[in-house]
Amino acid sequence: TIASWKLAPALAAGNTVVLKPAGLTPLSALELARIALERATVPTLSFPIDPFLPLALAEYTRATQIYPKYFDAWAGKGSVEQRLGRLPDAERSFRRSLEVQPGYENGLFRLGAVLELQGDLEGAEKVFAEGLTRHGKSTPLALRLAKIRSRLGRASADADWRRAIEIARGAASFRLYYAQWLVEQGRTNEARREAREVLRRRPRDVAALAILADSSGKAGDLLSEGLAAEKIFRATRSQADFDRLARIAAADPAYGARFDALARDFERL
Repeated sequence: TIASWKLAPALAAGNTVVLKPAGLTPLSALELARIALERATVPTLSFPIDPFLPLALAEYTRATQIYPKYFDAWAGKGSVEQRLGRLPDAERSFRRSLEVQPGYENGLFRLGAVLELQGDLEGAEKVFAEGLTRHGKSTPLALRLAKIRSRLGRASADADWRRAIEIARGAASFRLYYAQWLVEQGRTNEARREAREVLRRRPRDVAALAILADSSGKAGDLLSEGLAAEKIFRATRSQADFDRLARIAAADPAYGARFDALARDFERL
């Protein structure tokens, strides 16, 4: 569209863009707004409120009035309402999008997320499960279902994690979530195995390294803890992580010798 042609170079140059949808043909601009919202947000309320969100909500509301069967407009309206913290309104909008277009993947995902935010975990589980039944290759739905069933303590949670990882083709982020859940379950050896798989794909992943360092420390293997913590420090360069290395070096002669040998290297970091 003409809007996207002009938007891209303006954003690439670091400019702020205000786009007013055409009165008679607003749908392309609204679709562009929906895509931008999807790329910029996750189902959470921790982001600042954009002062233009009320205007966006008014435009989406107008679109649903003009085209009440336009399911994407209902979903866009729900996304803005969610960002404004109006969760019951967002829930109604997402449900409306699904009435118009049953099985709509984005509508199912967003509805489940809003139910989760409102504390209705069982309702969210039902929506995510329905969504994954309809869209068996949907990585977002598979991930949310695994997370929600983990929170609910479902017996199927492990199988849900494995299915999500399979659908995501072994993506490092999915394996990391699974490893963190395994730690919570006390399944340390399995968590370490998954953390190593993450590191095969992302060698500097601090969260995966933390799983190895923390579990080694709890097992009394200070040398292994130090080696993993060293990689964390090289990635973060934080004083807290350096202090951890110093404590390990003081407690373990084997790592202490390595720490002394690398002192100048650490100082340069």
